[in-house]
Amino acid sequence: MHLRKSVAYGKLSNVRKLITVLPFTKDQKLEVIHRFISIVQGIIRARKDNAYSEEFPKHNFIEMITDLIHDLDTLSDTEFHYKFSIIIAAVKDVRHMYIIPGYHAYFKLHLPVGFHLEQTEHATSLFVSQFCDIEKVLEKSPEYKKFSIGDQVILINEQTADQYIKKNQYISSTSSIPYAKSIISELFVRNCAKLPLPNENQVEFVMRKRDGSFYQATLHWIAECNVGSFERLQKRLFDEKRNSLQ
Repeated sequence: MHLRKSVAYGKLSNVRKLITVLPFTKDQKLEVIHRFISIVQGIIRARKDNAYSEEFPKHNFIEMITDLIHDLDTLSDTEFHYKFSIIIAAVKDVRHMYIIPGYHAYFKLHLPVGFHLEQTEHATSLFVSQFCDIEKVLEKSPEYKKFSIGDQVILINEQTADQYIKKNQYISSTSSIPYAKSIISELFVRNCAKLPLPNENQVEFVMRKRDGSFYQATLHWIAECNVGSFERLQKRLFDEKRNSLQ
């Protein structure tokens, strides 16, 4: 990773192995799940109407929790925390209450190009609207230079804009315009403490310029790390492990 003061930047492909979660016992996992269920039930009881509780069937909330508990013995720690964070992200009012434990909290991901969403009843479109202002992010994903403000996304990872949003609906609780915009914002800066890492280390685009011509470009996810906090956590975990062996 490239160091700059207390912050480091590197391609996700190079640092993915560093972004690990803390191990949880089965009892610890069950405790986290039941605490979450209790919080949600409390929110529902506090509501004056049934609108909130009526949303859960749309997102298979109970089914998702049941499946998670059923699979506890077969899921790795990373798989558990990723699946649990997705369930929480699908339920508004509690989507910010969970932080993936471990090194995730000290990382966020950047793409060098950001997009503006235009959504109607019949169509969803994405247009280039901004560029990252962090020099190291731009340097490590040089194909951002192909993009211009106003260029339209035709395909993103071989999906249309509408297909991409639907595939990533777990980031928000509905497919309405405000939540679709939040999904697109996660495509520019992604908080690793709240959401799983992307499956892909880069994002493939097919774009159309204003003159009607097309081009392809690959943008790499660039990880930003708070080095000081990362190193302090490493030291604390090392000390805890050493003390447990004494």
